[in-house]
Amino acid sequence: MYIFYAHDNDLLDSKHFPVIPLLNEACNLNFLDFIDAVSHDTGRGYNYSSCSFWEDLAEEEKQSIPANGGIVLWTMDDPEVILSLDIFLYYLKLAASRFIEVHPDMEKTITSLLSSFEQKVEAKNMHHA
Repeated sequence: MYIFYAHDNDLLDSKHFPVIPLLNEACNLNFLDFIDAVSHDTGRGYNYSSCSFWEDLAEEEKQSIPANGGIVLWTMDDPEVILSLDIFLYYLKLAASRFIEVHPDMEKTITSLLSSFEQKVEAKNMHHA
């Protein structure tokens, strides 16, 4: 059964839409792997959506995205969107809280992985301040 952990009404800005299918696919396929990957600055790709960090981009793609630009999201149907890591963390925490409601046995692991990612975001923010 496919569960929707992220919803359109969660969006801070309608331009952020690609984060919805990305998080829903991640939650339904392997959310632990997804959070672990992003906490190590590694993107993930799924059937409909994907994400990548600046460090993973091809040289020509890096030209249009600032080095501290956060995370780039794509879907098959929408243009790419660049979210700051703070905004991405906001959406990730929302999806994680809903995931934990359905899978309470994974709360400790999810919380630990989220904490790791949050620390990386804070460190990057301090470095670019």
